Amino acid sequence: MPTISNNHPQSPLRVEGLTLLKEGQEVPANCSAVRKRNRNPNDKRTGWQFNQPHVRKKIDIWNAAQKRRARENARFRAEQRQKGLYQKLREGARPSHVFTKHPDGTPKNCYERWVSIDGQEGQRQSGIRRACELAQKRISPTSGLFGLKEYDNGYFRSLAEASTAAFISLPDVKIRYAETQSTEQPARSATINRQPTLRQDDFHVEVGDRKYKIQVKGAASWFKRLEWIVTSPLATEKQFRRYRSDLLNLISEDVINQLELSLGLDVREQLLSSTTSLWSWLRDNVTLDSKESFLRLYKRESNRFQRYLYTFAEAVFPRELEVIDRAVEFFLQVKEQAPEMIGDVVDTYIECLALAMEELGYEDHIRTIHSNFYHWRRNRSRLWSLLPRRYQPTKWN
Repeated sequence: MPTISNNHPQSPLRVEGLTLLKEGQEVPANCSAVRKRNRNPNDKRTGWQFNQPHVRKKIDIWNAAQKRRARENARFRAEQRQKGLYQKLREGARPSHVFTKHPDGTPKNCYERWVSIDGQEGQRQSGIRRACELAQKRISPTSGLFGLKEYDNGYFRSLAEASTAAFISLPDVKIRYAETQSTEQPARSATINRQPTLRQDDFHVEVGDRKYKIQVKGAASWFKRLEWIVTSPLATEKQFRRYRSDLLNLISEDVINQLELSLGLDVREQLLSSTTSLWSWLRDNVTLDSKESFLRLYKRESNRFQRYLYTFAEAVFPRELEVIDRAVEFFLQVKEQAPEMIGDVVDTYIECLALAMEELGYEDHIRTIHSNFYHWRRNRSRLWSLLPRRYQPTKWN
């Protein structure tokens, strides 16, 4: 039986006026499927003329010039974008990644927008205002945070805190973990940004009628965090700001505690304890046999660690420490000349801090913090020469 091709007039697959193509595409049968050359209608030259050597040479020269011009234009646009980028960076703007999601919560896209230096300062001040509102509502900064882990002697945030609770286990010393066991309200304090806040103590200790609070801090972590911030290419200005706040707020808390004790207020005396000394005591199998030995050891440790804290902070943040010292001088002047004006120690200290900043010309702006960040990254060798030696543990005997 003879076969009929698709192009035969009697073929059932042939559609009148259409030419069948691959993948089901159809074009009119009287139209060519070959793309026409986009030629200038005024150009009457034929293909034979284009193939002539002298004409082909001119065309090749013209094509090469067009490609060279396109490369130069692309390079010029890239240089302009880079200049614009550097100009934004010099003005203090920083890229900020914004994530968006679909209504069902799945990631939609991520884009980058630039935030000016004033915009970053606005975000910082917004965070300060939220923290002030929490402090007015008597809500601790650490309330609701996860991180409690179960140890042999209870739930604590770190091994150092669990070891401290086990180390101070005397019948005549009452110790409570402030995070979970204390019913007292967190003590009011202030930050270097003149922000009232609440500080969560680590331990509340009672020895007879005397009350103390113990803060366990790691001196080695100050070195490690600073080394990362100053040397790592992945370090950010935000990490430097957080490091500045953690270190200087601890000093402000200690200063306020000393001012409250000088006024004779019924507050807990703060004792600073380093993890360096704690691990040394545990390695040497030190045991506390009485409340006198506890007070003698921890007061000596607190005095040494306090001096080291101030020396270390002054090397990294000399201007901020100068402001704090001047604020303390203002507070003591008010205490001597008009003690009745001191209503609340924290509020008065914040006012003295503002006066000290104004007198010393310290600009409490994010621009100052960023310039300090880049200064230490450029002069890291000088920073290492200013830092004190690593903290040595306190001898127990």
